[in-house]
Amino acid sequence: LERDMRWGAEHPDLSYDGLAAYLRKCAAEMGRSPYSGDVVGGEYIRKYFGAWVLALSYANLPIPAGVKAPTAAQERELQARINRCKPAKSPEAYTIE
Repeated sequence: LERDMRWGAEHPDLSYDGLAAYLRKCAAEMGRSPYSGDVVGGEYIRKYFGAWVLALSYANLPIPAGVKAPTAAQERELQARINRCKPAKSPEAYTIE
């Protein structure tokens, strides 16, 4: 946990897209979608996205065995955070914060 938080502090300029690219690189090196413990910075990334499965989904990586797919509500909340708006049931109803 401390190692992962330190990694996050060392990479403050990484955005959602930058973290997704990092996850895709890790997956390519491993030959599979990683679990959060497989990746340096995994705990930081999990907290940044709100859930590991959201990070994988955003990176367009397959969800590993034993990991539950994100719910539609989780995906809406992530999209709202990315767009800096309040989540709603439909994308058309988002309100800017």
